[in-house]
Amino acid sequence: MREKAKQMGYSLDDLVKPGKTGGAVTPEGTSPKPKARAAAAPKYRSKKDPSLTWSGRGRPPAWIKEAREKGIDIETMRIHD
Repeated sequence: MREKAKQMGYSLDDLVKPGKTGGAVTPEGTSPKPKARAAAAPKYRSKKDPSLTWSGRGRPPAWIKEAREKGIDIETMRIHD
């Protein structure tokens, strides 16, 4: 591969970043930054500590897991606007 790259006027490092596997690269040779997502609005609030909220996305927090283990339906903690 090095020889083929050389025949084409490139070094292998020009074509493939060492230590990287696939992915997009900008013309400057750096990986583009992923676009930031806006934080999801909370959908659930703890009855014991109202400062604890969860959007319903991703892994549930410990207080949700504890409520489920106690047999509490998390829909009773849903935030209604």
